[in-house]
Parts: sequence; C-alpha cells; structure tokens
Amino acid sequence: RVKMKNCLVKYKEAKDYIQHGDVLLFTGQSLISYLIQLGGEGYFSHAAMVNRNEDGTLEAVEFREWIGSRSINLENYVKQNPGDIHVFRPVPYFKEITFDCKKRKVNMEFKAYNPDVIMKEFCSLTGLPYGWSRIFYLLKYHLIGLRLLFQDAQSKNDTLEKNDDYPVCSTIIARLFQKHYVDLVKFRSNYRTEPSDLSRSPILSYLFTLTP
Repeated sequence: RVKMKNCLVKYKEAKDYIQHGDVLLFTGQSLISYLIQLGGEGYFSHAAMVNRNEDGTLEAVEFREWIGSRSINLENYVKQNPGDIHVFRPVPYFKEITFDCKKRKVNMEFKAYNPDVIMKEFCSLTGLPYGWSRIFYLLKYHLIGLRLLFQDAQSKNDTLEKNDDYPVCSTIIARLFQKHYVDLVKFRSNYRTEPSDLSRSPILSYLFTLTP
C-alpha cells in the first residue's frame, strides 16, 4: 500500500475548519486496530462523524467497541488519540448518472449533501449497543475457510430493522450516507463496509490529521 502523507494540524487551529457532518477515520495502535487495518487492507480501524453543537463545540458520534453508540467531546478525544484522528470532507454536491431500463433513457440526478439530516439520525442512535455480530460477519470474509461457506455478501438487507443486529462504526456511516445522500462505496454492501473502504470513497476527501 502507498504510504499515507499526513497533514498534522493542532486541534485549536483545526476546529475552525472542521464542519458539521465531516467524517473521522482513526488509525489505532492496539492489536484489534492492527487486525482491522490488515483485514481492510488500509490504514484505518475506526470511523466516526462530527456533530457541531449550537455553542460551537465539536463532538465525535460513533459506535465504539465495548461501549456502543455515543457522542464524545472531540477536543478530549484528540488528546487521548494524538495523531490518530483524520478528518475527511464529503463533497457538497454530487451528480449521479443512471439508466432507465424500461424507458431506455439516461438520467442525471443532482444531489446535495445535507449533514443535518444525517447527524440528526446518527445522534438519535446514541445509547445503542455495539454490533459484535456484524464484526463476526466481516471477519468470516477475511478467513478463507469461512469465506467458502458464506456467499451472501450482497444479499444482506442494508436497513437497520427493529429486530436486526446493531451496526458498527463504518457500517452505520455507509448506511446513513446511502439513505440520505449517495452510496459511499459502490458494489459493496453497507453491511460489509469497513473503515478503510470509506477512505477510498470518491465522495470523501482527506483534509488533515488532528494533534493536541
């Protein structure tokens, strides 16, 4: 993989550039983080999104292992994870070209990114437990022996039903973007989307890495 070139920016300076609805990708240092990075063939092991409160304070909204869904003060989070939190910006507008098979017509649909809608729903999920069953679902596709036994990668329902198992950090972000904006990772189920998959999306652009 190509070496990532980080632009390090201190939080006190960066907070004026961070926007409501930005995506945060993490490069953790733990063994679990390493295994997630290895499995996803990328640099990232966790994902969250930015919520800007009315008073201007920034929070990271996430589904965190061992904890569940929560909002945490971003400045304090950066102090706990110096140099491990990377800010990505969704493109504000997107034109999607589709083909109407019945009418034999090419259509172009213009879409605008509305972070308020996405963050409102994301924040409403805080307090839910972490989706460990989805971690197993992702893991089995990285193990050759198990991968041969499961062939339903694209058949999984992407919606979060009342009785469905709960999401993890990257799957909920992929689902919310597809529901309210565009599909972040084409031809990959939201259920299988990993943090490093998000980093490769053409909809997200890397800006900088946060330091205390």
